[in-house]
Amino acid sequence: MTTPWAGGSIPWSRPSSTRLLAHWDRDTVARRFLPLLGLPPTPGYLERLLAASALEAPWQTLLAQGKLALSAGTRLAGWPGPEREAALPFLEQLPLSQSKQEEFLESLELLARREGSTPARILSRPELRQHLTQPDLTPSERTGAVRRRLKGWLLPRLSAAQETFQAGLKRWGLSQHPRLRLTPPPAFEGPDFQVEIKFRDAAELRQLLAELARLAGEEEFFDLTAL
Repeated sequence: MTTPWAGGSIPWSRPSSTRLLAHWDRDTVARRFLPLLGLPPTPGYLERLLAASALEAPWQTLLAQGKLALSAGTRLAGWPGPEREAALPFLEQLPLSQSKQEEFLESLELLARREGSTPARILSRPELRQHLTQPDLTPSERTGAVRRRLKGWLLPRLSAAQETFQAGLKRWGLSQHPRLRLTPPPAFEGPDFQVEIKFRDAAELRQLLAELARLAGEEEFFDLTAL
């Protein structure tokens, strides 16, 4: 197996690690041999390497290419084989950072527990799988579509509020406004919205404040800030 680390690939195979562990305990292997590979010399990191090294060949390829984070690989090692197989196309085809890989897998686990289902059943839903093959979207856009779909299932009320808010910003010309930015409270929990204003001089500031005052007087704008 090769494990991506610091922009490169470090060779690490399960047989070699097993041979080392036949002669030394885990603490010694971690302390003496992991630094030689440029890896953190901790037993916890060694355990993650051992877990990920048990994954099937396609996952080993993703690890070697640096497309699968070790933390995600370790998590996948705890899944049954069919669950991993269902997740493979998503991890192969979508450009997911380490944090987004972990978010993706955690969302599937949470949904499966909540629904009494499995990650594989969730991943097999046509409304999710369709995002893998949408030719009119870039890979990053397909990634965003998958994340939004999972978030919508996991947090339906929050997702609905966010979609309504973004649609309102677009309707009022604020979604791409170069000088004004309206931000809702985190997770729409709390009373305070924030407005950021960029201006060059007093005249522009007066113009932007007048624009905000006009919007604040509209009933639909009131609804936007009452989500």
